Amino acid sequence: MVASPRVWKEEADVLIVGSGGAALSAAIAAVQAGERVIVFEKGDFVGGTTRWSDGAYYIANNHFLREKGVAPGPDDLLHQLARQ
Repeated sequence: MVASPRVWKEEADVLIVGSGGAALSAAIAAVQAGERVIVFEKGDFVGGTTRWSDGAYYIANNHFLREKGVAPGPDDLLHQLARQ
């Protein structure tokens, strides 16, 4: 059986791949400039490493994360960084 081709019906001026802080900032800037934007994210959640960092630079095992009880081990850190 041959699968029928998918038909893409959306149009945009700007295509954003990823949803981290830089990507979403670019999307916002494009929308404010009057562009139509589509954002694609491969992950299960929006935010990339920005989600881990609460919107700042991601520095693993920093004191803010430890205060929240989030202290990933070395394997967790390598896994998270490898995903990006």
